[in-house]
Amino acid sequence: RTCTGAWNEHGDSCLVDHPMECFTQLKSSDAICECGEAGVAPASPPPPPSPCDEQSWPDVDHGLVCGPCKVLVDNFETTYGTCGGYCASINRTCTGAWNEHGDSCL
Repeated sequence: RTCTGAWNEHGDSCLVDHPMECFTQLKSSDAICECGEAGVAPASPPPPPSPCDEQSWPDVDHGLVCGPCKVLVDNFETTYGTCGGYCASINRTCTGAWNEHGDSCL
């Protein structure tokens, strides 16, 4: 079989937290994986790209995108001070802020 879809889950459930690529390494004890016949195209199209173009955002730590419009920010304290400051630097509004664990999205 071959991977046809991958998602990080939320709270040990089948609730999707965010989509992933089939070969994305994840520091988590579990994930949602969809497997199809080898060489057979997935039944559903891949999820749409993020509307935010996170790859163009500055100071994304280790290139880590944690979900749509959500990144791990490097140089946080010295450059931005707050998530509001980071979002303002890219002409966006802060809609959520979390402390990370071990340079991950956890």
